[in-house]
Parts: sequence; C-alpha cells; structure tokens
Amino acid sequence: MTFNEPRISVVGGKHVHVQVGDEISKDGIDDVHRLYYALARMEGVSEVVPAYCSVAFTFRPELTSLRSIETEIADAWKKRDTLESLSKEVKVPVCYGGVFGQDLEWVADRAGINKDEVVRLHSNKTYTCAMLGFSPGFVYLDEVDPKIRVPRLDVPRTKVPSGSVGIADSQTGIYGVESPGGWRIIGRTPITMFDANLSPPCPVRPGDRVKFEPVTVSEFDFIKPKKTKERKPLRGVPALEVEQPGLFATIQGQPRSDFRHFGVPRSGGLDVLSQYQANYMVGNPTTAAVLEILGGHFKAKALVDLIACVTGADAPLTVRGKIVSQYAPLIVHEGDELTIGRPVRGFINYLAIAGGLDGESALGSTSTYVRAGFGGLEGRAVRLGDRLMVEAIPEQVESPVVPVTERTKMDDRNIRATRGPFPAASYESEGVFGVQFEITESSDRMGYRLKRSDLDGPRIKGGGTLTFPTYPGYVQVPPEGFPIVLQQDCQTTGGYVVTAVVLSEDMGTFSQLGPGGLCIFNEVDVDSAVEEEKKFQAKLAKYSLGTARDQVR
Repeated sequence: MTFNEPRISVVGGKHVHVQVGDEISKDGIDDVHRLYYALARMEGVSEVVPAYCSVAFTFRPELTSLRSIETEIADAWKKRDTLESLSKEVKVPVCYGGVFGQDLEWVADRAGINKDEVVRLHSNKTYTCAMLGFSPGFVYLDEVDPKIRVPRLDVPRTKVPSGSVGIADSQTGIYGVESPGGWRIIGRTPITMFDANLSPPCPVRPGDRVKFEPVTVSEFDFIKPKKTKERKPLRGVPALEVEQPGLFATIQGQPRSDFRHFGVPRSGGLDVLSQYQANYMVGNPTTAAVLEILGGHFKAKALVDLIACVTGADAPLTVRGKIVSQYAPLIVHEGDELTIGRPVRGFINYLAIAGGLDGESALGSTSTYVRAGFGGLEGRAVRLGDRLMVEAIPEQVESPVVPVTERTKMDDRNIRATRGPFPAASYESEGVFGVQFEITESSDRMGYRLKRSDLDGPRIKGGGTLTFPTYPGYVQVPPEGFPIVLQQDCQTTGGYVVTAVVLSEDMGTFSQLGPGGLCIFNEVDVDSAVEEEKKFQAKLAKYSLGTARDQVR
C-alpha cells in the first residue's frame, strides 16, 4: 500500500528515512525516485539512497535543521507528480543459458516451458531499476512475468561472476561485481556493470528503464571489452617496507559519500576521530590516506627519513627498539624499524606519515574496499614485503597536542544509540538496549557480529523486512536473533530489521572494543542525538587542516 503521507524517521542523529509505502508497487517505486532526485538537491544532504518503498539520506545538523528538512520533504511529496524525471532507457545485451546461465534449464523445467520461452518472457519486458545495493553495481529490477518467478537457491554460491543476470522470487537483477549470491542465474551481460575508475561507475541509475536484448555467444565475445584496465603505478616516494603486516591492515582515506546510490560503501576509517588526529599530528590534510591496523602485530622498515605518528589503540610502540609515545610526531630515520605490538586497550591503530600515504584513488577516495578490490593498495590488505609510498616528504612539521580527553575512549562499553527507523522488535527485555553483548570473532570491516554475554538470556526478536537503505552504525537483527552492527564497508541496502542506530562518535569507541569486547547499548532520544552529532562534527573540524593549524599557530 502507498501511504497518503510519507512517514519520516530520524535516527542516529544524522540519518533520515522517508517511507512511502509498505509493499512493492510501480506507483511506490515511482514516488521514491521522484523524492530521491528532489532530496539529492537539498543543501546539507548527502548519501541519498532509494529502495523499494523508502528513500534515506545523511544530513549535516550543523548546516540544516530537521524542521527545514521535514518542510522540504513535505513540499517535494506534494509536488511529486510534477517533479522532473531524470531516468533513461538502458539496453543490456544478455547471452542466456550455457556457461553464462547455469540455472536457465532449471527455471524452464519448474515453469513447465522450454528455455526459449523463458528467454522470451524475461527479455520481452522493460523493467525499472528500483535501486542498486547489496554490492557495488548490483541492479535491482522490478517484477518478472509470474510464469518465471522462482525461489532463491537454498545454499548461495560463493562466487557469481560480474554481469550475471538472475531471478529471485518475483525480482530480476544484474550482479555488478563478482560476489556470493543466491539468485537463479539465467544469463550474463558482456557490458561492464561496475567500474570504480569511472564516474558514474554504473551504466544504470535508480529509476532507469532496462531492456534486455538476447545475444549469441559470438556476439557476447564481440561486445565484451577485450582488455582489462591496468592499474596505474603509484608515483610517490617509497617510505616504508612492511616486514610484518599484522592481522589486517589497509590504506584508508576519506569515506566515499557520493556513490552510495550505486551500491558503493563508504569505506574509510572505523575510528574516524583517531584517523583525523593521526593526520593532524603530522600536518597532513584530513583527506590524506593513513594505514589502519587492526589488532597490532605490525612492523615496517623506513626506506627514507620520515615523520610518523600512531594514534588509536593503546599498544606497545617502538622505533629502533626503543619505546616511543603515541599521539606525538616521531622522527624515523632510514633503516629504522617501527613496530606496533598487540593492543593493551583498544583494537585499531592509525599510522600517518607526514606527506600522506599514496594509494589508488577510486571514486574520489584512496580508501580500500577489499570486497570489490579497489582503492588503497591494489584494493587489498597490506602484505609482507609491500612498499608503502608517500606522496611527498616534508622536512619538518609542527608539534601539536591532542589532549587525552579529546581522544577516542578505548574501554567504554556504554554505547549510545537511538531506536531504528523500522520498529519491528521489542525494546523491553528482548530488545538490544540495556543488554550486555560480546563482539564475536566473526567480525570485520563490513560488520561486527554480537552475541549475548549471558547465553541463557532471551533471544532478540529479529527477521526480514522489505529492503531499505542502510548506513554504518545500524544494528541489524537477522532471524536467528544475533545483532550485527554495520561498519564502514557495509552494504548500502539491507533486509533485516534495524532495532538501533549507534551515534557517530560512539562508533569509534565501539569499533575499538574489537572481538571479545563487551558492550551495552544505551538509548538516547532523537533531539539529544542530533546535538551530539553537532558536537562531534565540531570536534572533527578542530582536528582538520585549516582550523587545526590555525589553532596550533
């Protein structure tokens, strides 16, 4: 059903969800897309993401007010029938069956028709792109002919090639990158559906009309790009050689905030305050890339004289075998070894080098996104023997100070959060608030998985819901009842209920708890969350190049 008036939810102090209905319909999808394009033009708004029945975005409370946002949403809703549509038709060639569509015969058998009829029914319709999500460039299209509606695989495949065209229940879609997947694959397109080196990175946008055109194997081979693009060599100065990469270390820069509607995660540092402060201590701009190191056990040898700083977790830090201080500029001479041991408190360290680490820039950021293999160092984690490059090495830097009280808290298990946008679980004894959880080993940069520290306690009510936009800090609860706190590399849309949304500042503290850490979510109201977001943005501005350097001088 499409609502007469949109329902607005404000969560986490900086996210707004606008729900226009509670079921998939063409009218609802059209309304979402009209709002999507209208909201994307609003001042102080970013990361606008449409879904089937809702659209969501991030706002800057220091730049715009909730009242202003609500007024603009209401105005856009009233004028939605007159709003300009920016959609276009995209023709997508598809080679059906064979090695490209291993499930085509199964779909035909289930439908009681031949394979050619499946292809005809699938390619005869012009579809609407409802959204992109799940993974970069994954195109969600609207309903297929009822005759070829089929269930998902019982056990998802571990690898589905990019460009694969599949059916899941009533939907059809296209995989933008190679990824796990449970859709029934009936064909593959030879065109590139996602390229992180292009802007926009996808040929299909939300609201576009998509028409599949059957092609032969020879036509597929003719259309398919003949060469893969070679990675551009980094042009910086070799600064550090990795002798021990630790548990997981990646180059991280600024988040990607303008491509979420294409299914591209933010990436960037899990503890953004510590990341900012690392750059601040060596005179780098906020946009400079740093090395994010999870769990310590890192060692590197300097290839030139350089100035470094390590922030974040309280971990043994040495240069030339001598213990040195964190949150202070360190002079490291050529041949010196810099080591970061296992953290005593906290889980994540940030290593900044004066001049800024060099990394592959993709979609406006050097941040590494390992699952799709782009950004940073060849889109992967740092390995033994890697040489980390620095864009330019300054001769000296200032020596600013970061007070202990201004740093990320390393051992505070009390995490502030608002309620989620879709109240589908109890907030009493079976909810997430006031309950102690433990972060499990099955956690990564996509999400931290939790379990109750009292295993005999009541299980949280979770389950599926209509797919909607998601952001870092969202506490999802799958059917089995074990919460997942989404992190910087999380998917852009999700289908599990969200019971809470963690405040931005507390996400750093929460991330630093790491596997084995204990946490308790404490509920705060929307107004308080908005005020705390303003304070946190002011703190980040204090440690950004410009305001920060002016204060030091």
